[in-house]
Formats: sequence, structure tokens, C-alpha cells
Amino acid sequence: MKHTTNFTPGKSFAASKKVITWLAAITTVVALTFTSSCKDDEKVVAPNLTITSFSPTSGGPGTAVELIGAGFSPTASLNAVSINGKVCPVTSATATKVTITIPADAGSGFIMITVGGKTAQRGTFTFIPDPIPLVVTSISPTTGPKNTAVTITGTGFSTITSANVVTLNGKVCPVTNATITSLTVTIPTDAGSGNLSVTVAGKTAQSGLFTFIPDPILSITSIAPTTGAKNTTVTIVGAGFSTTAANNAVTINGKVCAVTNATDTQLTVTIPPAAGSGVIKVTTGTLTAESQTFDFIFTTTVSTFAGSGEGSADGSGTSAQFKKPHDLVFDANGNLFVTDGDNHKIRRITTTGDVSTFAGSSYGFTDGSGNTAQFQFIKGIAIDVNRNLYVADENSQRIRKITSGGEVSTLAGNGSEGSGDNTVGISAQFRYPSGVAVDASGNIYVADKDNHRIRKIVPSGEVSTFAGSSEGAADGNGTSAQFKKPYDAVFDASGNMYVTDSDNHKIRKITPAGEVSTFAGSSYGFSDGPGATAQFQFIKGIAIDANGNLYVADENSHRIRKITPAGVVSTLAGTGSEGFADGAGSTAQFNYPTGVAVDANGNVYVADKDNHKIRKITID
Repeated sequence: MKHTTNFTPGKSFAASKKVITWLAAITTVVALTFTSSCKDDEKVVAPNLTITSFSPTSGGPGTAVELIGAGFSPTASLNAVSINGKVCPVTSATATKVTITIPADAGSGFIMITVGGKTAQRGTFTFIPDPIPLVVTSISPTTGPKNTAVTITGTGFSTITSANVVTLNGKVCPVTNATITSLTVTIPTDAGSGNLSVTVAGKTAQSGLFTFIPDPILSITSIAPTTGAKNTTVTIVGAGFSTTAANNAVTINGKVCAVTNATDTQLTVTIPPAAGSGVIKVTTGTLTAESQTFDFIFTTTVSTFAGSGEGSADGSGTSAQFKKPHDLVFDANGNLFVTDGDNHKIRRITTTGDVSTFAGSSYGFTDGSGNTAQFQFIKGIAIDVNRNLYVADENSQRIRKITSGGEVSTLAGNGSEGSGDNTVGISAQFRYPSGVAVDASGNIYVADKDNHRIRKIVPSGEVSTFAGSSEGAADGNGTSAQFKKPYDAVFDASGNMYVTDSDNHKIRKITPAGEVSTFAGSSYGFSDGPGATAQFQFIKGIAIDANGNLYVADENSHRIRKITPAGVVSTLAGTGSEGFADGAGSTAQFNYPTGVAVDANGNVYVADKDNHKIRKITID
């Protein structure tokens, strides 16, 4: 409402006074009204600061506690909360609720809050301290390779080994022993360097740096050359070799290669004799590395082991004399026994080359001891596990036995030329037997040359025909097969028999079941090669080495031939020309060789019949 008061000069003072009085009344009302309004505002000031409750009332370090009350600031930082003077961080706040965290060293006591200069408290909060804190103080050792045992010292570990989880770069270190203050752990493979981490009941502590030592690396990247004979110098390139030559063990097929120079990346070695083909192994410390295959080239060297010229003299080496030595065999002690054919004697040669007469004297037939015995052009010879010798006494048509003491007896044969079977011992008949062999069971097998058969003599003395029937060249089983003047025989480790079928110029194989097949050879001639592509010229003696390689005296070609277990034929020594020459296998000469034997080291010995000598072929 709008009020207008006009004060006009000349009007009465009384009228003016009424107006003034009215205005004063209005002013008084307004003032009273204003005063009343101010008193109402004073009634809604902030409530007093109080803590009515808190929860939980107990706990350990890190426990979250809610304070319920009034007068709190909604701004968390404006609420100062403590317990025993230790600040409790405020994590959230409203005017009626504040959430705090109990500090690690709080202790039990009243919880106090201060907001805007006002303070309130509530108590008591019961402080539950942590158990022994998890702390790693040291590790020993601080460096090492895989499988290093490390001792971790500290506090708060579990005495139960499985309750302590220890890792290094995330890889588990097995705990092998545990106490409250000590752990023993094993560093795993390829752990790497880093801090050991220990976790117990959800708590984790770390050690200082453990420096991991990786495995040394030993490797071979190449060899040069990759083929060669004995004494070849080979350079091995790789890593991790010892710079001290003697600390690198280098072998091929178990045979030591001398190390002549060494750096950490290169070795120079010498290939030993008779090494054979295979990988070269380098061992440095506990580590071994292998190269690619080194192809070994065997060399053969022929020398004269015993004998000089035709005669019958005992003596050492080349001072001794033989007369058409025919076959030979080794005993377990390395002594070599020779059938000295035209001297009608068994000669013994020791490992040092001393030649003596073991049994026999002159042409004839007499059983007895040593030189009282007589033989008639003895040919093949074999030995059993008891060191008894068996010889084919060709012209007497008998098989003779000689004990290790030199006692000679007749095992089978009546002295008359024939082919009588199923008879015992001296009632049996043979026709110019030339070879003998003994199997693992002690049975004696005879190459009954002119009967074209392989005969069998069991330990009880009964004689039977094992294979062959009449002159021919047929394969087949037992007596359905045919041979033509079989000359000698030998067994392999599996019980297979190999026969030199002389006039068929073949090597025949007979299984333990009596199955006869042609293993190598075809017709008269000279040709190296596999199986039936090979040719021989009246092969005589046969022997076998520890690896199953056969060696035969190819008489009319004046060579010694080698046949692998796969039937591949090669020339070991001899030029093919009749003569006498020592030297390299390819230039050596023989004169109608008839017998062969192999010693424990793989050397081949030859009865070089018409040179009246025993020759040695060194293969290395």
C-alpha cells in the first residue's frame, strides 16, 4: 500500500504531530518484528560434537572403524581423529558418520575427534597388535647358479615349510627348512637375478638382490674336416671350452682325441687310431657337447708277425720258421695257435711273438701228449671255452682234440675216407675235412670238404649231417642244400654259421634252424661290392670280429677280403698279385693265404701259406 502525506506550510502543527506519531508507531512495529526474527535464527545453530558409538571396538593395525555421532564435518580432512595421540587416517565422512583406519602403533585407548575447535571422545578401543612382523633382514649367499641353497634370515616366518612361499622373479624356490627366523630355499633353474619374495599368511617381504649365475654354455657348432684317417687334425668350433687344453676331454667312440690347442671357442684335436666313425664328444667340467658325425677312414698296414722262410724252427718272431701254415686261432689269453700244415704240427705264438711247438712231430697218426702225437696235413683249427683245440686232420680223415695241456686225442673219424653218419666218435667217417667251428653249446661243426657237407659232432660224440647233401650250389634247409668243397666255418653272436663254399666262390649262411642261403659272392673272379655282385677265387679260411665283420682268405686272388654284416664286400689288403710285401694294405702282397684270425683289438692275422709266414694286418 502506498501512503502519501502532504505537509503543507500553513497547516496546523497539531496535524503534523499526528503524522509523526503514526510514523513512529510503524517504525516500532518493524523494529520489533526484526528483533523477533533474529531470536528465531539463534535456535538452529550446529549441534554439539559427540561420538555416540563406534564399531568394531577392537582390532589390529589397519582395522577400519566407523564413528557414529553428531557434529562431524562432511569434509574428511576437517575431522582430526586419534587414539593415544596416534593419528587415525579418515577415509570417509558425513555429518553423522566418520570412517577411520587404526594405525600400526595405536595401542588401546579412547578414540578422540576434533572438529572446528570442538573435541569429543569415546572409548575404549581395544588394540590387538600384529603377531611377529614379517621381515627379511639378510640372505646368504647373495649370488649363485641353479640349485644354490640360500639361507633367508628375518622374522615372522612359519615353521611349516609349505606355509612359506618364496619366489624369485615369479619362479618358486622350494623351501627345504624353516624356523621362525630362518628359511633355507633352493634357487630354481633359469631364475634370473632379483629380490627373493617371501609370503606368509598373506603378508609379503622382500630380500635384497640375489645375483643369479646362469649355467655355462658348452656347444659345438662345427668341425673341420669332417672325414679323415688316424692322426687327422680336427678343429672344433663352439663355445664354453676351457682355455686349459687338459680340462677338455675329447673322445670319438670312447677313444681319446689328444687336445693340442684350446681357446674358449676353438679346440684342435688329433683323431686316434682305429677311432671309427661317430660324433666327437667334448666334456668340460660337468658339461658335454657332441659334434656332427666324423667319418673315419680306416687304414690297413701289413707286417710280418712271425716266420721267415720254409722250415720248422722255433724262435721269436721272424727267426721262427713254418712250412705252409694253414689256419690259426686265438685263445682267451691272446696266444695264437697255428696249424703248420706241412710240418704236421700245432705251433703256439705268444703275445710277444715267441714261437714254439705245442703238439705234433711228423707225418702220421698217433694220439698222445705234445710232440709224441702225429698229424697228416692238418688244416682248420678252432677252440672252445675250456681252451680245448679242435683240428681238421685232413689226410687222416679225422677230427682231433688237443687239451690246453697239449694232450692229443681223436674226437671223431676212423681214418677211412667216407661219409658215415649217426655213429659215435671213431666210427664216423669224413672225406678230407678242412675246417672246424665250435658253437656256444660246445657242438663241433666240420667243413667236410670232399663230402660237400657240414657235419655236426655233439658233446656225446655222435656225428650227423647238419647241412648239405651232394656237390652243387643250392640254397635250402639242411640236407636239401648243396655245397661244393666247403672249406671253413665260423659262428656269429646270434648262432648263425658262415661257411666259405670254396669251389662255389661264395659265403654261405646257415641259421640255427639249418636254413642255408648265399650271403655274398657269385662266381669265380674278383669284384668288391654288395652280396651277389662280389666275386671270390677259391676262398679258404674265415674269421669274425666283435662287430660282426667277416674276414676271408681269398686264396687264389692273394687278398684278404672284408664282408660287413650287411654283406658288402671290400678288399682289406693285397694287390691281387702273388708275392710278398709288407706295407699299406693296398700295396701289400700275399702268396696263397689260407687262414685268418682276429685278436681282441680287431687286428687280423693271416696264415700266408706259400710265404710260410704269419702276417699281421693292423686296422686303424
